[in-house]
Amino acid sequence: MDIGKNIASIRHHFNLSQRDFALKLGISKATVSLWENNKKYPSRKNLENLATIFNLDPQDLFGTNVKEKLILQSQFRFRPTIFNIKQGVELRVETEKLSRDELQSVEKAIKLLKVFFEKLV
Repeated sequence: MDIGKNIASIRHHFNLSQRDFALKLGISKATVSLWENNKKYPSRKNLENLATIFNLDPQDLFGTNVKEKLILQSQFRFRPTIFNIKQGVELRVETEKLSRDELQSVEKAIKLLKVFFEKLV
């Protein structure tokens, strides 16, 4: 776990300078630098703000796959829309720039969600 590296990855992913990143979080540029160099750690409140602003789970900040999660978020827009139809529920997802494997994964997830929603109806 290298939270400093994860924070730097998030900042770089969104093409933000330390100053711009700090402004988004309401902290100083020096604080961002301290975090990224593991000389200081974010408070619970700052962790929650960071996760909320960048659409992450606070636990992601301590994990090893924050880069992958950010890449997935940017590769497709997930806008679920549910329509009632005679035989259950249809879930539509708009995607862009997905590889064949990623599309297959999304299709599998949609099938599972359909089964889940059919059981609820």
